[in-house]
Amino acid sequence: MLNLPWTSGYTTLGCTLRNTGFHWIFILIIYATMCVKYMTAEQITVDPPSNLHIVDPGHLGMLDILWEPPATISAYRDCLVLYELQFQSTADDLWRGIRTRQLKHTAAFNLNGEIVVKLRTYLKGSCLKFSQTSSEWIEANYSVPFQGNPESQIQNFQCTFYSLEILECIWNPGKEHDSRSNYEFQYWYEGLAQKKTCDSYIESNGTNIGCVFRENELEHHTELFVCVTGTPHLNPIRSSYFIFKLQDLVKPAAPEGPIMTFTGENDLILEWKVPEGKVPEQCLIYEIQTKDQEDVWETTTEERETTVFIKKSNSSRILCARIRGKVNMFCANDGFWSDWSPASCWKEPSSDYTNVLFFCIGGGAIILVLICVLLLVATMKTKRYWSRILQHKAKKIVSEMDGTNVLH
Repeated sequence: MLNLPWTSGYTTLGCTLRNTGFHWIFILIIYATMCVKYMTAEQITVDPPSNLHIVDPGHLGMLDILWEPPATISAYRDCLVLYELQFQSTADDLWRGIRTRQLKHTAAFNLNGEIVVKLRTYLKGSCLKFSQTSSEWIEANYSVPFQGNPESQIQNFQCTFYSLEILECIWNPGKEHDSRSNYEFQYWYEGLAQKKTCDSYIESNGTNIGCVFRENELEHHTELFVCVTGTPHLNPIRSSYFIFKLQDLVKPAAPEGPIMTFTGENDLILEWKVPEGKVPEQCLIYEIQTKDQEDVWETTTEERETTVFIKKSNSSRILCARIRGKVNMFCANDGFWSDWSPASCWKEPSSDYTNVLFFCIGGGAIILVLICVLLLVATMKTKRYWSRILQHKAKKIVSEMDGTNVLH
């Protein structure tokens, strides 16, 4: 068969048209499938959960949130059913949320505000043609019943965990505190069946202003739930609630034995010992401050080691340094700086030339004073000598004059 050039062109054009047609048909099929899936998914409605409620077991802020599945859950057998939960305390104004397959969730709340919980059913999987959808939200609220005047509430509450050994919580009485009321410190942490009250109060004029815990009374790495309220059978006091992570309350002891050594040029080495207590060495960070003749402390660096090199200025003849410690970010989110260590100072020693110069100046001054004293004594003696000679000559002249007068 004779192949003409124009015949080959038509064959190529026909193949191109057929390929283009299949391409568009494939795209139309995909879009149609997606539309069908979308329309099918839209036809399924999901009911919200039921019987949402909040239970307070008396753990000072650790609450249980419970609910029941939607009545139509059997219609979603081919889908994954999850429950989307959002919750907050109005005292913190921070929303938190999770997705879970369970019918219960336990969370910590600041009971100083109202607890708000929202819940809905979340559905995805083959029953929706592998799409997803959600029900409407349902909501529940909870708040503890407050008694007492707000002015009776404690002030300036603070807890400090000294060297992981002693926990001390202190507060100031409320503005309207009177002798007919007192404070009760309640606490709970995971592992306790029920809340407990303080066994060792700090008192001021008969009023409880703090509570002290020894090392063996607490679990180190846990959340501590606290309520400071009024003592039963006395005038009511407005309750105050707090939640702490004990590792965020640690205040280590001050670093020990800082020593500063001059190494030559303008370099010095500052060394110290890890502070006493049960805070692990790898959990500490140190702040170093220095000062020279200006007598103003300046922060130079933060270090994890117990040795640091310090460079002094050429004009400095004295340099002092001090150190304090804190739990670092690898062991806690917060904490307290320790007290400052005693200052360690370096003073530039006097050189031999300076000593010789000082000796020469001092000796010269002494010699000069001695010479002045000797000259003064000699001058006085000379004056006395010439005074006697003059007096003797004067007497002789007077005598001669008296003799001449007698002859006449």
